[in-house]
Amino acid sequence: ILFVLDFALNWGYRLAFILLALLFIIALPAGRLLSQFSLAFYDQHEMAQVRPIKPWRVVIFIVFFAAIGLLTLLRKASLQIALPAVLGIIVVAIVLLNLELAADWQSMPANKLRIVDRGFLLSFVLLFNSFFGVFVFGKMGMYLVFAIYLLGFETGRPLYLLLGRHDLHRATTIARGGLIVGHLLVATAQPVLYVAGLLLISLYVGFENPAINTSVYATEVDDPDLAIIHKYRFSTYGGLFCQLCFFGLLVIVSSFRQLNLLNFFNPASTALKNTYLVGMVWPLTAISLIVTLVTLYGQYYFKRAQSND
Repeated sequence: ILFVLDFALNWGYRLAFILLALLFIIALPAGRLLSQFSLAFYDQHEMAQVRPIKPWRVVIFIVFFAAIGLLTLLRKASLQIALPAVLGIIVVAIVLLNLELAADWQSMPANKLRIVDRGFLLSFVLLFNSFFGVFVFGKMGMYLVFAIYLLGFETGRPLYLLLGRHDLHRATTIARGGLIVGHLLVATAQPVLYVAGLLLISLYVGFENPAINTSVYATEVDDPDLAIIHKYRFSTYGGLFCQLCFFGLLVIVSSFRQLNLLNFFNPASTALKNTYLVGMVWPLTAISLIVTLVTLYGQYYFKRAQSND
């Protein structure tokens, strides 16, 4: 209803954001009560040992944050920075991101690959394909991609359980098969197949998310309150990795074809569709598929190791 009103009145997202702001204001008293409840809850538990802050991780975070900030600025303003330098910044950011991921590798051994893949798929659909959807669907492409994702995310779990006749193993197999097929369909960039591909990827994310939540909380025996932090930490790693691959491919394509970086974010015509299809859609889809296959193999290897133990 909000979307219909926003578009009918040509307000963009203003009505939705105004309502969201009002809901936040209304929630403030409840937030204060929740804070008091949380403090009372922790009074009955022993304080966990405080982990020392590692200076090298603070330095890595500052440098990485500065690199991400600069890359974000490049898509909003025309700065005079040589493309090789931009590509160098992206490579440094990817290296730093992997160092951070390696430092947290001991957390959640059973779930980290699933959550990294989840974050990558989210950015692949909602960030990259929101922009590329303009080439496929026109100016409404971004909204259509968001609608496809929302539909898949909300219906993925019940749909695949229904298709699997409420057998979790069978439903998981179908969902994973749909995820792989979805990548192949997205690479075609043909409107009908493209929609089907995005929907299959979104359905998998919707199917996998509740399972990840259950597994994350089950494995955090010592401190379940850290579960949600670990989940979104690793999901953020995956999302940032996708964004850095996205920016890296964009810089390479722009350099070879002598294009302005901002052209991708505000395409004046569909003439560049084939350029971005070959230079960005295919490579990024291949990377996403590789991350997915590594995740699926990692889960299989972990379960096999557990059964051997």
